[in-house]
Amino acid sequence: MATLTSTNDAPVTQFDGCGRCLLGVRRLSRVQGVTSSPARQRDLILDAVQRDGGHVIAWADDWDVSGASDRFTRPQLGPWLMGKRGPFDGLAASAVDRVGRDVYEGLRLARENAAAGRTPLTADHVGFWDLTDPNQEQEFPLKLFGAQMEHRSIRTRNRQWPPAKPVPQCSHLAPRPGTRPAHEWSVMRASARGACAPGGRARFGWIGQGLSRNPVTISG
Repeated sequence: MATLTSTNDAPVTQFDGCGRCLLGVRRLSRVQGVTSSPARQRDLILDAVQRDGGHVIAWADDWDVSGASDRFTRPQLGPWLMGKRGPFDGLAASAVDRVGRDVYEGLRLARENAAAGRTPLTADHVGFWDLTDPNQEQEFPLKLFGAQMEHRSIRTRNRQWPPAKPVPQCSHLAPRPGTRPAHEWSVMRASARGACAPGGRARFGWIGQGLSRNPVTISG
């Protein structure tokens, strides 16, 4: 009978030695409160596991963990791979990039699991991975390579585009009469929490490029 984990509401069943007792692997480099990615990964994994006749005995959820990191250093997955959490027959992930975003680390993980008699399963591939098959042997590293290139592009983009500067909130930061600001501005009601002076003093916020011809004035 399926039960629910206390943290992720992800169904698990007991290890029964059927040969398809799988460890659900979920990973995100960055988790925000509004993200639904953990739930999407869970649903994709459960669909793939049911499709191929397996069942999930536990979940290794690594949040705020880079896919390019060493598999043994991942807080949840690492102990399973080192045999500290019990036996399992394979890894189940929503996609190859959830297993890893580094070709070297991903291939090492797959080969070490194969040597231990474990087979990987991902929702972006039909059936369990068989790396002894020439076609699948080529497809698996290609997916890893694509994930690695995507990871590198994200890192490059983050370095090139630093976080935006804080938005000016006080009215004394607004452009002076007779001057042309570099950005469009608008006048907003000053709230009790954000006002720079009592009495409902207006504040200006930068909202884009160009000068607004008809700024909206709101009384305090």
